[in-house]
Amino acid sequence: TFNRFIVTTLLVLFASQVFATDTFIATISAHAQDGTPNTQASLTHQSMIFTNIQDGAGGNSTTITILGNDSTGCSLLGGFSYHITAICGIPALGGTSTKQNLVDIVNTAIGFSATGGSSTALDSSVLLEKTNLTGGITGLPLESQSVNFAPTSASKAGIVYKVTINGTNYIHTTTGTDSVYTIVTALQSKIINSVVHCQRNNIFVLCTANTSGAAGIFTYSSFAFDSANFNITSTNILNTNEGANLEHTLTANDTAATFSITEDTSGLFSLSGTHNNTLTFNGTNTDYEVTKSYTVKVKASTGDGDDKNTTQTITVTLVDLNDETPTAITLTGDRTIAENTRTGTELGTLSATDADADANDTFTYTSSNTKFTISNDKLKLNTTLDYENATSLSTTITVTDANSHTFDKIFNFTV
Repeated sequence: TFNRFIVTTLLVLFASQVFATDTFIATISAHAQDGTPNTQASLTHQSMIFTNIQDGAGGNSTTITILGNDSTGCSLLGGFSYHITAICGIPALGGTSTKQNLVDIVNTAIGFSATGGSSTALDSSVLLEKTNLTGGITGLPLESQSVNFAPTSASKAGIVYKVTINGTNYIHTTTGTDSVYTIVTALQSKIINSVVHCQRNNIFVLCTANTSGAAGIFTYSSFAFDSANFNITSTNILNTNEGANLEHTLTANDTAATFSITEDTSGLFSLSGTHNNTLTFNGTNTDYEVTKSYTVKVKASTGDGDDKNTTQTITVTLVDLNDETPTAITLTGDRTIAENTRTGTELGTLSATDADADANDTFTYTSSNTKFTISNDKLKLNTTLDYENATSLSTTITVTDANSHTFDKIFNFTV
Protein backbone atom coordinates (compact mmCIF):
# COMPACT_ATOMS: atom_id res chain seq x y z
CA THR A 1 0.00 0.00 0.00
CA PHE A 2 1.39 3.38 -0.96
CA ASN A 3 0.90 6.23 1.51
CA ARG A 4 0.10 9.16 -0.69
CA PHE A 5 -2.23 12.00 -1.48
CA ILE A 6 -4.03 12.46 -4.78
CA VAL A 7 -4.78 16.11 -5.47
CA THR A 8 -7.47 17.01 -7.99
CA THR A 9 -7.43 20.62 -9.17
CA LEU A 10 -10.75 21.63 -10.65
CA LEU A 11 -10.00 24.32 -13.21
CA VAL A 12 -13.69 24.25 -14.02
CA LEU A 13 -15.71 22.74 -11.25
CA PHE A 14 -17.04 19.92 -13.40
CA ALA A 15 -13.87 19.15 -15.34
CA SER A 16 -11.05 17.90 -13.13
CA GLN A 17 -7.48 16.83 -13.62
CA VAL A 18 -5.80 14.37 -11.28
CA PHE A 19 -2.11 14.40 -10.31
CA ALA A 20 -0.64 11.60 -8.23
CA THR A 21 2.64 10.30 -6.86
CA ASP A 22 3.47 7.78 -4.18
CA THR A 23 4.50 10.27 -1.53
CA PHE A 24 4.05 13.94 -2.46
CA ILE A 25 2.06 16.20 -4.72
CA ALA A 26 2.26 19.99 -4.97
CA THR A 27 0.34 21.42 -7.92
CA ILE A 28 -0.49 25.13 -7.96
CA SER A 29 -2.54 26.35 -10.90
CA ALA A 30 -3.49 29.85 -12.01
CA HIS A 31 -7.16 30.71 -11.69
CA ALA A 32 -9.18 33.60 -13.03
CA GLN A 33 -10.69 35.86 -10.38
CA ASP A 34 -13.96 37.50 -11.30
CA GLY A 35 -17.59 37.05 -10.30
CA THR A 36 -19.11 34.50 -7.95
CA PRO A 37 -20.41 31.00 -8.58
CA ASN A 38 -23.82 31.13 -10.27
CA THR A 39 -26.75 28.77 -9.90
CA GLN A 40 -27.04 26.71 -13.07
CA ALA A 41 -30.35 25.01 -12.29
CA SER A 42 -32.44 23.68 -9.45
CA LEU A 43 -34.76 20.75 -8.88
CA THR A 44 -37.41 20.23 -6.19
CA HIS A 45 -38.14 16.69 -5.11
CA GLN A 46 -40.20 15.69 -2.06
CA SER A 47 -39.78 19.25 -0.65
CA MET A 48 -36.00 18.95 -1.04
CA ILE A 49 -34.24 21.44 -3.30
CA PHE A 50 -31.21 20.23 -5.27
CA THR A 51 -29.05 22.94 -6.79
CA ASN A 52 -26.33 22.62 -9.39
CA ILE A 53 -23.68 25.39 -9.30
CA GLN A 54 -22.29 26.61 -12.62
CA ASP A 55 -18.63 27.70 -12.59
CA GLY A 56 -17.95 29.69 -15.74
CA ALA A 57 -19.44 29.79 -19.19
CA GLY A 58 -19.54 26.10 -20.11
CA GLY A 59 -23.27 25.61 -19.52
CA ASN A 60 -22.83 21.92 -18.73
CA SER A 61 -25.78 19.57 -18.63
CA THR A 62 -25.68 17.66 -15.35
CA THR A 63 -27.76 14.71 -14.20
CA ILE A 64 -29.13 13.89 -10.76
CA THR A 65 -30.35 10.33 -10.27
CA ILE A 66 -32.02 9.21 -7.04
CA LEU A 67 -32.91 5.55 -6.56
CA GLY A 68 -34.47 3.94 -3.51
CA ASN A 69 -36.57 1.05 -2.32
CA ASP A 70 -36.49 0.88 1.48
CA SER A 71 -35.44 2.78 4.60
CA THR A 72 -31.99 1.43 5.39
CA GLY A 73 -29.93 4.49 4.45
CA CYS A 74 -28.57 6.54 1.51
CA SER A 75 -25.18 6.38 -0.18
CA LEU A 76 -23.57 8.31 -3.03
CA LEU A 77 -22.31 6.49 -6.11
CA GLY A 78 -21.20 7.41 -9.59
CA GLY A 79 -18.83 10.06 -10.90
CA PHE A 80 -18.69 13.55 -9.51
CA SER A 81 -17.88 15.37 -12.74
CA TYR A 82 -21.17 15.35 -14.64
CA HIS A 83 -23.69 13.45 -12.60
CA ILE A 84 -24.65 12.39 -9.10
CA THR A 85 -26.35 9.13 -8.20
CA ALA A 86 -27.81 8.72 -4.72
CA ILE A 87 -29.04 5.26 -3.82
CA CYS A 88 -31.31 4.98 -0.80
CA GLY A 89 -31.52 1.46 0.52
CA ILE A 90 -27.76 0.83 0.70
CA PRO A 91 -26.45 1.95 4.09
CA ALA A 92 -23.78 4.61 4.09
CA LEU A 93 -23.12 4.91 7.81
CA GLY A 94 -26.20 3.02 8.95
CA GLY A 95 -29.47 4.46 10.17
CA THR A 96 -32.74 5.26 8.45
CA SER A 97 -33.15 6.56 4.92
CA THR A 98 -34.53 10.07 5.45
CA LYS A 99 -34.64 13.32 3.56
CA GLN A 100 -31.77 14.57 5.72
CA ASN A 101 -29.71 11.52 4.78
CA LEU A 102 -30.11 12.37 1.12
CA VAL A 103 -29.43 16.10 1.64
CA ASP A 104 -26.21 15.25 3.52
CA ILE A 105 -25.10 12.87 0.80
CA VAL A 106 -25.75 15.36 -2.01
CA ASN A 107 -23.88 18.10 -0.13
CA THR A 108 -20.70 16.04 -0.29
CA ALA A 109 -20.73 16.04 -4.09
CA ILE A 110 -18.71 18.58 -6.04
CA GLY A 111 -20.86 21.38 -7.40
CA PHE A 112 -24.12 20.30 -5.77
CA SER A 113 -26.02 21.58 -2.77
CA ALA A 114 -29.27 20.41 -1.23
CA THR A 115 -31.68 21.86 1.32
CA GLY A 116 -34.97 20.86 2.91
CA GLY A 117 -33.67 17.83 4.71
CA SER A 118 -35.56 16.42 7.70
CA SER A 119 -36.01 13.21 9.62
CA THR A 120 -39.00 12.39 7.43
CA ALA A 121 -38.38 9.08 5.71
CA LEU A 122 -38.19 8.94 1.95
CA ASP A 123 -40.93 7.17 0.06
CA SER A 124 -40.44 3.44 0.25
CA SER A 125 -40.01 3.29 -3.49
CA VAL A 126 -38.34 6.48 -4.70
CA LEU A 127 -37.31 6.70 -8.30
CA LEU A 128 -36.18 9.94 -9.89
CA GLU A 129 -34.03 8.93 -12.79
CA LYS A 130 -31.83 11.05 -15.04
CA THR A 131 -33.16 14.46 -14.16
CA ASN A 132 -31.07 16.89 -16.18
CA LEU A 133 -30.04 20.28 -14.87
CA THR A 134 -28.97 22.57 -17.70
CA GLY A 135 -28.44 26.23 -18.53
CA GLY A 136 -27.07 28.94 -16.30
CA ILE A 137 -24.51 30.22 -18.78
CA THR A 138 -22.96 33.38 -17.32
CA GLY A 139 -20.33 34.30 -19.88
CA LEU A 140 -17.79 34.59 -17.07
CA PRO A 141 -14.49 32.73 -16.86
CA LEU A 142 -13.59 30.52 -13.93
CA GLU A 143 -14.81 31.98 -10.68
CA SER A 144 -13.80 29.56 -7.94
CA GLN A 145 -11.07 27.12 -7.01
CA SER A 146 -11.56 23.60 -5.66
CA VAL A 147 -8.98 21.05 -4.58
CA ASN A 148 -9.77 17.45 -3.83
CA PHE A 149 -7.41 15.73 -1.32
CA ALA A 150 -7.81 11.94 -1.43
CA PRO A 151 -5.39 9.88 0.70
CA THR A 152 -4.80 6.17 0.49
CA SER A 153 -5.04 4.12 3.67
CA ALA A 154 -1.96 3.91 5.90
CA SER A 155 0.27 0.86 5.91
CA LYS A 156 1.40 1.36 9.53
CA ALA A 157 1.53 3.76 12.46
CA GLY A 158 3.62 6.91 12.14
CA ILE A 159 2.60 7.87 8.61
CA VAL A 160 2.16 11.64 8.50
CA TYR A 161 -0.57 12.98 6.19
CA LYS A 162 -0.33 16.71 5.72
CA VAL A 163 -2.33 19.29 3.80
CA THR A 164 -0.89 22.79 3.49
CA ILE A 165 -3.31 25.60 2.61
CA ASN A 166 -2.03 29.17 2.25
CA GLY A 167 1.10 28.23 4.16
CA THR A 168 -0.68 26.65 7.14
CA ASN A 169 -0.08 22.95 7.84
CA TYR A 170 -2.87 20.56 8.83
CA ILE A 171 -1.54 17.19 9.94
CA HIS A 172 -2.72 13.73 10.90
CA THR A 173 -0.25 11.13 12.12
CA THR A 174 -1.52 7.58 12.00
CA THR A 175 -1.66 5.39 15.09
CA GLY A 176 -1.95 2.19 13.08
CA THR A 177 -3.22 1.09 9.69
CA ASP A 178 -5.69 3.99 9.60
CA SER A 179 -8.44 3.79 7.00
CA VAL A 180 -9.06 6.50 4.43
CA TYR A 181 -12.19 7.49 6.33
CA THR A 182 -10.21 7.92 9.56
CA ILE A 183 -7.60 10.04 7.80
CA VAL A 184 -9.99 12.38 5.98
CA THR A 185 -12.14 12.79 9.10
CA ALA A 186 -9.10 13.74 11.20
CA LEU A 187 -7.78 16.18 8.61
CA GLN A 188 -11.10 17.89 7.89
CA SER A 189 -11.70 18.49 11.61
CA LYS A 190 -8.41 20.39 11.84
CA ILE A 191 -8.78 22.63 8.80
CA ILE A 192 -10.07 25.96 10.10
CA ASN A 193 -9.66 28.68 7.52
CA SER A 194 -11.72 31.85 7.02
CA VAL A 195 -11.14 31.87 3.25
CA VAL A 196 -11.03 28.21 2.24
CA HIS A 197 -13.92 25.94 3.18
CA CYS A 198 -13.24 22.21 3.45
CA GLN A 199 -15.70 19.34 3.79
CA ARG A 200 -15.25 15.61 3.60
CA ASN A 201 -16.99 12.42 2.69
CA ASN A 202 -15.71 8.88 3.13
CA ILE A 203 -12.86 9.11 0.64
CA PHE A 204 -11.62 12.70 0.30
CA VAL A 205 -11.45 16.21 1.70
CA LEU A 206 -12.81 18.85 -0.71
CA CYS A 207 -11.53 22.41 -0.19
CA THR A 208 -13.11 25.28 -2.11
CA ALA A 209 -12.87 29.06 -2.17
CA ASN A 210 -14.36 31.93 -4.13
CA THR A 211 -11.25 33.37 -5.74
CA SER A 212 -12.79 36.70 -6.71
CA GLY A 213 -11.98 39.92 -4.89
CA ALA A 214 -9.50 40.18 -2.04
CA ALA A 215 -9.46 36.46 -1.24
CA GLY A 216 -7.63 35.55 -4.43
CA ILE A 217 -6.22 32.14 -5.25
CA PHE A 218 -5.28 29.83 -2.39
CA THR A 219 -2.08 27.84 -2.53
CA TYR A 220 -1.98 24.24 -1.46
CA SER A 221 0.08 21.09 -1.30
CA SER A 222 -0.27 17.63 0.20
CA PHE A 223 2.36 15.26 1.50
CA ALA A 224 2.51 11.82 3.08
CA PHE A 225 5.70 10.49 4.63
CA ASP A 226 6.97 8.02 7.18
CA SER A 227 7.79 9.98 10.33
CA ALA A 228 10.49 7.44 11.17
CA ASN A 229 12.40 8.74 8.14
CA PHE A 230 11.84 12.43 8.84
CA ASN A 231 15.21 14.17 9.08
CA ILE A 232 17.16 17.35 8.40
CA THR A 233 18.97 16.94 5.09
CA SER A 234 21.22 20.01 5.04
CA THR A 235 24.86 19.60 6.12
CA ASN A 236 25.83 19.94 9.75
CA ILE A 237 29.52 20.74 9.10
CA LEU A 238 30.25 24.42 8.37
CA ASN A 239 33.39 26.56 8.15
CA THR A 240 33.94 30.29 8.27
CA ASN A 241 36.85 32.65 8.87
CA GLU A 242 37.36 33.86 12.41
CA GLY A 243 35.69 37.23 12.81
CA ALA A 244 33.24 36.56 9.96
CA ASN A 245 29.48 35.93 9.85
CA LEU A 246 27.86 32.94 8.16
CA GLU A 247 24.41 32.15 6.71
CA HIS A 248 23.26 28.57 6.18
CA THR A 249 20.01 27.30 4.63
CA LEU A 250 18.31 24.52 6.59
CA THR A 251 16.38 21.84 4.71
CA ALA A 252 14.43 18.72 5.68
CA ASN A 253 12.86 15.93 3.67
CA ASP A 254 9.52 17.59 4.40
CA THR A 255 9.78 20.89 2.54
CA ALA A 256 7.27 22.61 4.83
CA ALA A 257 9.14 21.78 8.04
CA THR A 258 9.60 24.66 10.47
CA PHE A 259 12.91 25.06 12.30
CA SER A 260 13.78 26.20 15.82
CA ILE A 261 16.91 26.38 17.96
CA THR A 262 16.87 24.10 20.99
CA GLU A 263 20.45 24.57 22.25
CA ASP A 264 22.87 27.46 21.71
CA THR A 265 25.40 27.91 24.52
CA SER A 266 27.32 30.63 22.66
CA GLY A 267 24.27 32.78 21.87
CA LEU A 268 25.72 33.46 18.42
CA PHE A 269 23.06 31.69 16.33
CA SER A 270 19.65 32.93 15.13
CA LEU A 271 16.93 31.88 12.68
CA SER A 272 14.99 33.86 10.09
CA GLY A 273 13.28 33.46 6.70
CA THR A 274 10.52 31.17 5.50
CA HIS A 275 9.81 28.53 8.15
CA ASN A 276 12.91 29.83 10.02
CA ASN A 277 15.09 27.99 7.52
CA THR A 278 17.97 30.52 7.44
CA LEU A 279 20.51 29.92 10.20
CA THR A 280 22.81 32.89 10.89
CA PHE A 281 26.07 32.64 12.83
CA ASN A 282 27.25 35.98 14.27
CA GLY A 283 31.00 35.52 14.13
CA THR A 284 32.02 39.18 14.17
CA ASN A 285 33.84 38.94 17.50
CA THR A 286 35.08 35.37 17.24
CA ASP A 287 38.79 34.60 17.59
CA TYR A 288 40.29 31.28 16.57
CA GLU A 289 42.95 31.61 19.26
CA VAL A 290 40.20 31.78 21.92
CA THR A 291 37.58 29.30 20.59
CA LYS A 292 38.07 27.15 17.52
CA SER A 293 34.49 25.91 16.94
CA TYR A 294 30.86 26.49 17.96
CA THR A 295 27.82 24.21 17.98
CA VAL A 296 24.07 24.74 17.81
CA LYS A 297 21.22 22.24 18.00
CA VAL A 298 18.23 22.82 15.71
CA LYS A 299 14.87 21.08 15.53
CA ALA A 300 12.67 20.55 12.47
CA SER A 301 8.95 20.20 13.13
CA THR A 302 6.10 19.23 10.83
CA GLY A 303 3.42 21.26 12.54
CA ASP A 304 0.87 21.00 15.32
CA GLY A 305 0.29 18.67 18.26
CA ASP A 306 0.52 15.64 15.99
CA ASP A 307 3.87 16.71 14.61
CA LYS A 308 6.99 14.62 14.36
CA ASN A 309 10.28 16.28 15.21
CA THR A 310 13.89 15.66 14.34
CA THR A 311 17.04 17.41 15.55
CA GLN A 312 20.52 18.06 14.23
CA THR A 313 23.69 19.37 15.89
CA ILE A 314 25.55 21.77 13.61
CA THR A 315 29.24 22.59 14.11
CA VAL A 316 30.81 25.80 12.80
CA THR A 317 34.61 25.53 12.69
CA LEU A 318 36.63 28.74 12.46
CA VAL A 319 39.38 29.12 9.89
CA ASP A 320 42.49 30.60 11.52
CA LEU A 321 43.61 33.89 9.97
CA ASN A 322 47.10 35.35 10.32
CA ASP A 323 45.95 38.21 12.49
CA GLU A 324 48.33 37.88 15.44
CA THR A 325 51.75 39.53 15.95
CA PRO A 326 54.82 37.49 16.96
CA THR A 327 55.51 37.86 20.68
CA ALA A 328 59.05 36.50 21.13
CA ILE A 329 62.33 35.64 19.38
CA THR A 330 64.62 32.89 20.61
CA LEU A 331 68.28 32.36 19.61
CA THR A 332 69.89 29.01 20.32
CA GLY A 333 73.71 29.03 20.45
CA ASP A 334 76.66 30.52 22.36
CA ARG A 335 76.60 34.30 22.95
CA THR A 336 80.45 34.39 23.22
CA ILE A 337 82.41 34.89 19.99
CA ALA A 338 86.22 34.35 19.88
CA GLU A 339 88.20 37.10 18.14
CA ASN A 340 89.44 36.22 14.70
CA THR A 341 86.45 33.82 14.22
CA ARG A 342 86.08 33.17 10.53
CA THR A 343 83.51 35.27 8.62
CA GLY A 344 80.34 33.26 7.83
CA THR A 345 80.54 31.19 11.01
CA GLU A 346 77.05 30.14 12.19
CA LEU A 347 76.32 31.58 15.64
CA GLY A 348 72.85 30.08 16.30
CA THR A 349 69.29 29.36 15.12
CA LEU A 350 66.45 31.86 15.39
CA SER A 351 62.81 30.98 16.12
CA ALA A 352 59.69 33.05 16.81
CA THR A 353 56.61 32.64 19.00
CA ASP A 354 53.28 33.49 17.29
CA ALA A 355 49.71 32.49 18.19
CA ASP A 356 49.02 31.96 14.47
CA ALA A 357 51.40 29.03 14.21
CA ASP A 358 48.44 26.84 13.12
CA ALA A 359 47.85 29.14 10.15
CA ASN A 360 51.03 27.86 8.41
CA ASP A 361 52.75 31.12 9.26
CA THR A 362 56.22 31.86 7.87
CA PHE A 363 58.88 34.15 9.38
CA THR A 364 61.75 36.22 8.02
CA TYR A 365 64.54 37.75 10.15
CA THR A 366 66.73 40.83 9.72
CA SER A 367 69.64 42.24 11.76
CA SER A 368 70.18 45.92 12.53
CA ASN A 369 73.98 45.38 12.85
CA THR A 370 75.74 44.63 9.56
CA LYS A 371 78.39 42.66 11.43
CA PHE A 372 75.78 39.91 11.39
CA THR A 373 73.95 38.30 8.53
CA ILE A 374 70.97 35.96 8.55
CA SER A 375 70.36 33.09 6.16
CA ASN A 376 66.84 31.70 6.58
CA ASP A 377 66.79 31.24 10.36
CA LYS A 378 70.60 30.99 10.83
CA LEU A 379 72.47 33.91 12.43
CA LYS A 380 76.01 34.19 11.03
CA LEU A 381 79.08 36.38 11.65
CA ASN A 382 79.62 38.85 8.81
CA THR A 383 83.03 40.30 9.81
CA THR A 384 86.26 39.49 11.66
CA LEU A 385 86.23 40.62 15.29
CA ASP A 386 89.24 42.11 17.20
CA TYR A 387 89.11 42.01 20.99
CA GLU A 388 91.39 45.10 21.20
CA ASN A 389 88.83 47.12 19.22
CA ALA A 390 85.66 45.90 20.95
CA THR A 391 84.93 43.42 23.72
CA SER A 392 81.18 43.20 22.99
CA LEU A 393 78.59 43.94 20.34
CA SER A 394 74.83 43.80 19.94
CA THR A 395 72.16 43.68 17.27
CA THR A 396 68.40 44.09 17.05
CA ILE A 397 66.75 41.12 15.38
CA THR A 398 63.41 41.83 13.71
CA VAL A 399 61.05 39.00 12.88
CA THR A 400 58.28 39.56 10.27
CA ASP A 401 55.42 37.11 9.76
CA ALA A 402 53.56 36.38 6.52
CA ASN A 403 51.05 39.16 7.21
CA SER A 404 53.80 41.79 7.85
CA HIS A 405 53.43 41.77 11.63
CA THR A 406 56.82 42.48 13.28
CA PHE A 407 58.54 42.00 16.60
CA ASP A 408 62.05 43.23 17.69
CA LYS A 409 64.50 41.89 20.23
CA ILE A 410 68.05 42.99 21.17
CA PHE A 411 70.72 40.29 21.42
CA ASN A 412 74.12 40.99 23.15
CA PHE A 413 77.36 39.11 22.45
CA THR A 414 80.76 38.99 24.23
CA VAL A 415 83.98 38.96 22.25
